[in-house]
Amino acid sequence: MPSSTSPIGLKSPPKTHVIDSHAIRQFDEAIPLWDGFEGIRPTDSLPWTFPVSLAANPIEGFSLPESGLIHGEQRFRYGRVLEAGMEVTVTSEVVSYKERGDTAFITLLTQGKAADGAMVFESESLLLAKVQ
Repeated sequence: MPSSTSPIGLKSPPKTHVIDSHAIRQFDEAIPLWDGFEGIRPTDSLPWTFPVSLAANPIEGFSLPESGLIHGEQRFRYGRVLEAGMEVTVTSEVVSYKERGDTAFITLLTQGKAADGAMVFESESLLLAKVQ
């Protein structure tokens, strides 16, 4: 994570995933009952936060520390319903980077697109990291 040059605009190369029903089941089982969604999410749909399991390729020239990283906030927007068997191409981009003292405030935008180019999801994450 460079502190002398701004990483804003750095983007990962695309990575394609096929949503696997086994991965959906594992993710769903890992969500605790106290997640606040019990009784809200239909049992036959994917967990709303499932896109976090669809990792993008690394962003060349930008790396997050392996420890000391705090996940501050996350927002999701959906363009389509996620379904098993769907092919989704994922990219991540650094859209904001600010330093205050020895802390970096990093906003990553992760996008998932269908084979036809239509948006499946967008995930915006605010991360806090110690400046190296």
